[in-house]
Amino acid sequence: MVIGSLAVGSIGFPGTAAAEPEPDPATAATTAMEMPDVTGMDLQQARNVFNAVAVGTGKMLDVSDIRPTVGPKLSLPNWVVCWQAPSAGEDFMSSEWIGVGVSRMGESCW
Repeated sequence: MVIGSLAVGSIGFPGTAAAEPEPDPATAATTAMEMPDVTGMDLQQARNVFNAVAVGTGKMLDVSDIRPTVGPKLSLPNWVVCWQAPSAGEDFMSSEWIGVGVSRMGESCW
């Protein structure tokens, strides 16, 4: 039984904003984005900054440990970004490889 034609998500609560529609993946794949400068940030900050630029694309940073250690990067603030590709300010597409090299906080990048 259909009662009215109210669109889902059209009713909000006082003080809340309606969710923005998800971008079309086909459009996101053809839209150039500018790579932020994440070198020197901890890995959590770098992911947050990158995700803000790449919102709606599904793109994630590929993380490489410059000194391979055993195990995943469980505590992201304990890792510092040593290098990034592409470089800060360069345009990239969601279909391209985006990566950072990290080292444990307090260890030299080089």
